[in-house]
Amino acid sequence: MIEIKEFMIRSIFKNSVKMNNFLCMIPGTVYWKRSRARKMIRGYRKLRAEGSLHKIQDLKESLTKTDLLIPQKKFSKLIFGSSLPSAEIVVRQYLLLNVGFLNLNNAILIAQNKKNRKVIAAIPKQWHDSFAKNNLYLNGVACALLWHLTIFCFTLYGILKIFQTLCETFISLKRKKLIKEKYVYFSNLSLSNLPNIKNFEQSFDIISWYLQWTGRNKHIKNIHHDVNNTNEYSIKNVILRFQPNPVPPLRGLSMIARYLLWTLQVIFLVLFDMLRGRWWHGLLLNQSALSNKARLLSIEDFASEYYFHNSSWLYRPLWTYEAEKGGSKITMYFYSTNCQSFKRGDGDNPIFIGYNSMSWTNYLVWDSYQADFIRKCVGSSVSIDIVGPIWFQSGTENISNDHVPFIAVFDVTPFRVLRYCQHALAEEYYVPDVVNKFLEDIIDIVGANNRNVGWKIKRNIGKSAHPRYRKLSDQLREESRVIVIGADQSARSVIELADAVISMPFTSTALIARELGKPSIYYDPSGLIFKDDPAAHGIPLINSIVELNSWIRKISEITYQID
Repeated sequence: MIEIKEFMIRSIFKNSVKMNNFLCMIPGTVYWKRSRARKMIRGYRKLRAEGSLHKIQDLKESLTKTDLLIPQKKFSKLIFGSSLPSAEIVVRQYLLLNVGFLNLNNAILIAQNKKNRKVIAAIPKQWHDSFAKNNLYLNGVACALLWHLTIFCFTLYGILKIFQTLCETFISLKRKKLIKEKYVYFSNLSLSNLPNIKNFEQSFDIISWYLQWTGRNKHIKNIHHDVNNTNEYSIKNVILRFQPNPVPPLRGLSMIARYLLWTLQVIFLVLFDMLRGRWWHGLLLNQSALSNKARLLSIEDFASEYYFHNSSWLYRPLWTYEAEKGGSKITMYFYSTNCQSFKRGDGDNPIFIGYNSMSWTNYLVWDSYQADFIRKCVGSSVSIDIVGPIWFQSGTENISNDHVPFIAVFDVTPFRVLRYCQHALAEEYYVPDVVNKFLEDIIDIVGANNRNVGWKIKRNIGKSAHPRYRKLSDQLREESRVIVIGADQSARSVIELADAVISMPFTSTALIARELGKPSIYYDPSGLIFKDDPAAHGIPLINSIVELNSWIRKISEITYQID
């Protein structure tokens, strides 16, 4: 349809310049998308030239920490239920996730192309002061209109979500009743996060990690997950089973009747509150659909424990407060340690969006450095367990042990310009200038010391990777001393076979190597990172070719002596 629309418009406009300008104004057209992309890139470069890239990160930190100043009495228990005491922070988290992330970045970057630089985005009035404090300006009228439209759309979505929940409930009545059993539930997983049945001993996924973790509840013999199209199977006498929804369906006409009564009450409340400016109820209505369902269930319906990984750090689901009240343990686990910004010249490590507003009750972390980071973000009242490296994603293949000796190298794939600009990072680090030099320096020094490099590709992202990085990647595949290790192979199995490990700051592979007793360093070719940066977790950081050469020569001497 878009192609037909563009053809019709092109036939009307004979002047190609006027035609292109007109097409750039129509959302969804190729011209519109390209125009927005160019504006974002230009906006990013303008902020960089002014030394103002930090503005967006500073704004996000301010939005994360700033209370919305909504009186507690204006939050309805019909929506928030057991989370009512934490209602403000729940709303703040949900705003950061749905309004304050990439879409807001895009709006700010596009605004830099205007003379007045006024941002047009869906922004609640409670956030306006934070923009002003960070010298970012809003188009008040346009922002208000967009915000009201956004709340209207969220309200409609919430109503649809309620009726979807009811439909699923009626369908579930015809199915077999769920077997009552104690189980733990892992949320937001993919197929690569499940054990490799054929080679379980070389499977380094989160479920395999959990099964070997000494701190787990060994009396629970059932693990449920949300990975679709998977069969039920058993590992180490523990059954793995697919469960599409973390909250089981309602049972019986009594529960359904109570849910229907709540539906009538909450829809009336939300529509009335839209008229009196209480937008937060419409915003959270879709979340409340599942939360109220959880509120009606009995204690034995819930999992004993629910596990969420740190890709979900921004928002704790509303229903988890009901599950916790029912006796479930809610845990956030960190499968990665690369979640801190670099130390600045003033000695401060700015904190990324959302970490200061986390409200998880329990955390699993790798080491004391990460535990200190969590306490810095949310205080010392939460429960933090230090458990060592947490496996998460296992490769579909493992590197064979007939490879020649090598030094394992782990980089970070730089994205194309537009995608990188959209993240609006304060530091330009994971870019081709730095990443390519990281690889080139290591390969030159390792080759000069008659060693081999085992270069582990982080992930296959195709053309989303920067063209300069892809070009270097093709060249490295022709190097005789470079062993290219695919993204489908397990990073841990690569490290187990390596003589030593060199990682790009601050990837988690350096800590895995240290746990396995392998010599491990971070190499920073830019010289921008401080050696005492706490984000390094105590791993030595080298930022000169001379130091790198000295370290590799030392590793080579030790390896040859062992051989």
